[in-house]
Amino acid sequence: MDKVLRARCEILSDLYNDHFGNPEWQEFILKNDLGIYCAVSCVAGSTTLTEIGAQDVNSAYTNLCKLLNVDSEMPFTSLDHMTE
Repeated sequence: MDKVLRARCEILSDLYNDHFGNPEWQEFILKNDLGIYCAVSCVAGSTTLTEIGAQDVNSAYTNLCKLLNVDSEMPFTSLDHMTE
């Protein structure tokens, strides 16, 4: 897995782990559940992403960038970095 995809998985996994129950994030998490769950499983080491899983992660990440109004091509390293 390349560094960009790994970073995206880590950001989505952190988002899920830190904000799962938070009403402000509930709709986003539900709408992007496939990509988020793939990312969480990947970061936990319980799965290897397939091509389709990687597409789901990238789609969820792109949607997160749109929600936060940030450039998806920027090399973000964390959710905090995205919201600075």
